Amino acid sequence: MSDEELHSGEWHRVAYLPLWALHLLSLLLGLLLAFVTFVVWIALAPGFEILPAPGYQVGAALISVPLAGVLLPVLLHPRMGMSNSTIFGIWPSKLTPYTACTVKLTKRRAIATLLLPIALLVILPLLFASAMNISSGWLVFISCYASLLFGYYPMLALVWAYKIPPGAVIAGRGFETYWHSPR
Repeated sequence: MSDEELHSGEWHRVAYLPLWALHLLSLLLGLLLAFVTFVVWIALAPGFEILPAPGYQVGAALISVPLAGVLLPVLLHPRMGMSNSTIFGIWPSKLTPYTACTVKLTKRRAIATLLLPIALLVILPLLFASAMNISSGWLVFISCYASLLFGYYPMLALVWAYKIPPGAVIAGRGFETYWHSPR
């Protein structure tokens, strides 16, 4: 979004809590979601064992799950992220890897980008294990770890669902989110 568009008065900033409160709430929601995910695993999947694993396997999981959560939303960017409108980067002051889309997204598509990591890293392994009647400590770990890391995605999706009117388009500018209703 250009400076001219931003100052036109048509764009409205989505109000969030202060950053520290957002991070605290995200941590609490992530913990709650990880606990709920674990309870659902116990209820729906056959018995599973969580065995000690070599450090390199644990390290690989600890790195690959957050990386997958950052990269998966790109699948919903134009041309599945294979265009000049997708940006990959690291925000040094926040120690955060990110992907950004330089074009405006519809509200529905923007919310879907938030929910895709939860769907693919939390819900899909659980449904797969339940349907195939298999169980794996690794699937449980990855699912619960993803729940912990991405607990704020459903929270942001709810904020966008309630604060942004239907049919609006969404654009980001740094840490800020803006919307406007096309005419």
